[in-house]
Amino acid sequence: MDLNVLSKENQYKLVTAGAALLAGVVVKAALTAAWRAYRKADPPQNPDDRNVAWSEALAWTVASSVAMGVGGLVARRGVAGLISKPAGAEEPLV
Repeated sequence: MDLNVLSKENQYKLVTAGAALLAGVVVKAALTAAWRAYRKADPPQNPDDRNVAWSEALAWTVASSVAMGVGGLVARRGVAGLISKPAGAEEPLV
């Protein structure tokens, strides 16, 4: 894809959103590995399932939410440090 056909604002949004998505994949893999190492079991696939203990569902939800939020922030801030944000550009919603 030729980024020159996009406005600077859209280029910025596309790159920061892509970085956040990539960070999400990396963070999920790292978090899953850490969960397996600590708990000696796979993380819950569906924390809403009634067969998953409340403590396990809450622990996974909190850990994954915090990790994904921090990972996305680090990725977006990292890209923002490399690419100057165009004046008036909104942050991507990712």
